[in-house]
Amino acid sequence: FIIAKTSRESWEQIRRDADIENDHFPALESYPDAATYALLTHYCKNTGQASDSALEEFGRYWVSEVAAKHYGYLLKMTGRDFREFIANLDLMHERVSTEFNELVHPSFSVVAISDTSFHVHYRSHRVGLAPFVLGLLHGLGNHFEVDVQIEHIASGHGIMNSEVFLVKYV
Repeated sequence: FIIAKTSRESWEQIRRDADIENDHFPALESYPDAATYALLTHYCKNTGQASDSALEEFGRYWVSEVAAKHYGYLLKMTGRDFREFIANLDLMHERVSTEFNELVHPSFSVVAISDTSFHVHYRSHRVGLAPFVLGLLHGLGNHFEVDVQIEHIASGHGIMNSEVFLVKYV
């Protein structure tokens, strides 16, 4: 994402500033959250982009580039359309957990409102990723070729961070 949005030189500087030794991150591996947050912080310092904006952009990028190129089989298995895919996100994460023993995945649930709208409840031990989820949802809308309107309508913090999104689509 950083190389695509900036340059190889910027990536190297951001990586060094974030104290990250790896110069690449293979798709089928997991990484410490601290590395992700450090890269985000230094990417934003380097580009002047706000972290919420960068996270949302990264969510869209993750679906179109990373998921499509490295996890296409999971995209196909998880759902035939936008709504089915979102409803099956927890099942997809369970499948991924078999490959990544250390994965602590978020939880998603869908509450139907109408034929073209629903609430997505996102729960995670990770803090501050609502903009990333917003980007993922938009990216999935693009992937399934539906027009989506998404509004982040609630946040809660406790044992798990909880976010609620209103999703409307056609």
